[in-house]
Amino acid sequence: MAQETDVNVRDPFLTQLPEKLQKAQEQAVSKKKEFKKLTPQEEIIPPNLTIKGLIWNTDLPQAIVNDSIIRIGDIINEAEILDITKEGISIRYRNKEFFVKAQLSIVSSEKNRR
Repeated sequence: MAQETDVNVRDPFLTQLPEKLQKAQEQAVSKKKEFKKLTPQEEIIPPNLTIKGLIWNTDLPQAIVNDSIIRIGDIINEAEILDITKEGISIRYRNKEFFVKAQLSIVSSEKNRR
């Protein structure tokens, strides 16, 4: 016949912290959640870059940006040039990547042929 014994069985899902510490932890978590709600995310706006020309299909792509000739790896207005394509330039500004589209007008050479 089995003997009855006094066994302390605890629920493994309950916290083992003393009640004071448990309340302090709950308050800290609550304050952290409130702080995250109140802290607005800073909107990062890239610098104003005006593309006036692009040379993209070479071993050394270049662009004319804000009247300066730039290459991949150069920094202009705190923005690092990551890539130069026929559509525009990729930049990294404040650890965020942006694409600046070239708005170049194409001039027909038909007038020059006459």
